Amino acid sequence: MDDGIQTKYGMSIDQETFEGYCERMKNQIFKLLPLREENGQWEKHLETLLVELSGADSLFADTINFTTLLAKLEALKQKQPQRIHRKTVLECVHMIDRLTEGDVNDRQDNK
Repeated sequence: MDDGIQTKYGMSIDQETFEGYCERMKNQIFKLLPLREENGQWEKHLETLLVELSGADSLFADTINFTTLLAKLEALKQKQPQRIHRKTVLECVHMIDRLTEGDVNDRQDNK
């Protein structure tokens, strides 16, 4: 994307900055695994992620579709069995990878 990622405020975020943000989010999502395995405060961390990703979903309105990612993370609040928790976290990390690669399944076509 030559013009970068458009925000609802009409400004553009360059691809490198967006990729850096996605890398940070991947790391934060992945952190849910050791936090739960070590009986850490994974639920609090999950809530923080959901708040931030809800904001990103609004910020990148009509450009990036975070709905599936948010839905999968929201489901973790139901204290899924460890194997489901792990699988879901890894799926979410993979979804973020696809966003940075420009996968059309994770981007909305309309603006």
